[in-house]
Amino acid sequence: MAAVLISGFVSLTLTPMMCSRILKPHRPDERHGRAYMAFERAFDAWKDAYDVSLRFVLRHQGAVLIGFLCVAC
Repeated sequence: MAAVLISGFVSLTLTPMMCSRILKPHRPDERHGRAYMAFERAFDAWKDAYDVSLRFVLRHQGAVLIGFLCVAC
C-alpha cells in the first residue's frame, strides 16, 4: 500500500517537475539523424496500428466482449 502511495505522489508531483526541467521544446528548424528518423517511423507505425485496432474494437464491442469471455472462462 505504501509503495502505491509513494508512486502516486512521485508521478503526480515530481515527474512533471523533472520533465519541465529536462525536456526542451522542439524547434522546427532542427534536423535529426537516421536513427532518430527510423525510431520515429517505427513509433508512427505502432501508433497507426493501435489506432486501427482501437477503432475495430469500438465498432465491434459485443463480439470483442464475447471473445474475451470465451478466453477468460
